[in-house]
Amino acid sequence: MRFLTVLFLSLVVAGCSFGSHKSSEELATEYLTLAGYQGIINSTISGYEAQLSQTLKHEDKAKMHQILVDSMGWDATKKQLVEIVASTYSVEELEAGINYMNSPIGKSTIAKNDVFTKKYTELVGNNLKKALAKCCATPQQNQSQ
Repeated sequence: MRFLTVLFLSLVVAGCSFGSHKSSEELATEYLTLAGYQGIINSTISGYEAQLSQTLKHEDKAKMHQILVDSMGWDATKKQLVEIVASTYSVEELEAGINYMNSPIGKSTIAKNDVFTKKYTELVGNNLKKALAKCCATPQQNQSQ
């Protein structure tokens, strides 16, 4: 009986030691995916497009869209984001974050990220417009503001 207990505990410990441990890069990818970063990035791009391309011609809007996607889209930044997440958070923190995002409250929070991102992007775009208007206004326009 004692032998079976020791054998069982040894197998459990070995299983924990050699089990399905994921690398920090794998955990970072899972973290970003669960957190919905691809959607957040797409919303950010859409928000910037809406704010910054209001006066552009249709063909220029298409160019602007492609520039934004190529420079800050998911495919353009995923590898860099994985590196940032993997180097910022410990394996334990990533695992805890993933567990949270898989919980009911975590899923509810993630579902609201898109709404938050749209509102934040609009806020930043409006603030940027105001700042650029002040920066680029003539001295007479600045005095009237």
